[in-house]
Amino acid sequence: MSIQTEFEQLSVDEKVQVVQDLWDRIAMSPDQLSIPDWHRKELLRRQKEWANNPDQGENWDDIKQALRDSL
Repeated sequence: MSIQTEFEQLSVDEKVQVVQDLWDRIAMSPDQLSIPDWHRKELLRRQKEWANNPDQGENWDDIKQALRDSL
């Protein structure tokens, strides 16, 4: 039986757990992940935008707190 066939036979909760387990294993070796060129370009664009407007935007800690408060 193929992995795909076995996967299809799992419940949704089991599928989510498999995906989470796979991601956890992948994340254990971040040095082996390649970063797409478009990600690098977008990061550079955002860094330049922030450098030109450092007072624009909101503090991440404030955003997290606001999200927690809204729950």
